[in-house]
Amino acid sequence: MSKAALVIAVLSPWFVGGWACTKDPSLTMSLDAQTGEFIPKELPHPETWICLGSRTDSDKALRQVVWVKPLTMTMRDLANGPRGESASDQMTAQFLKPLELPPPPHSELFEYLDLFRRWGETPPKYLAKLKNLLSRDCPSAIVTPITMTETELMVEVKSGGCQSMGDRVDIDRLLFGKRDLFTILYRVNAPEMTPEQRESGIKAVTAWTMQ
Repeated sequence: MSKAALVIAVLSPWFVGGWACTKDPSLTMSLDAQTGEFIPKELPHPETWICLGSRTDSDKALRQVVWVKPLTMTMRDLANGPRGESASDQMTAQFLKPLELPPPPHSELFEYLDLFRRWGETPPKYLAKLKNLLSRDCPSAIVTPITMTETELMVEVKSGGCQSMGDRVDIDRLLFGKRDLFTILYRVNAPEMTPEQRESGIKAVTAWTMQ
């Protein structure tokens, strides 16, 4: 699968660590006082987000981490609510088997992904590759560049409701390191983002930094 495909793909099934995120001191996360979870800075209403999982490499470097805003009860709600069989079953189905089941239904997503940067890959070349991929796999998609420099690309991708992607809008920020291609993604599962979502999404992906 190409890097462009990875950027717009659905969540991969190989997360480790369950719903608890790996805290990396080199990444921009803040501790939410209400939940005790590390949440990316600038995300609105941090108490409504949960960490789906994270992935590290053999050197313990963080390669991927994903947060979602669930449409149903969160782990905290289940932990604080009645302990009936239905609640227990729902908790097991949605949160305790991340390697076997897809993520719970969610309205928004935030993802950090560290990929290998191919030699000679630049923001303009990546943008052209992304547009070419979408023209083939999701013809209704619209790609709008927001910012582009020698080392950074930020785009907004509206799927247009194509079969392969469904209704969603992504704001992707890509940082081109010497060997790595860092992707910071904010997604809304809807035909359009509200102005507030777009503003907070751009703030959240822009606030994410690596030391």
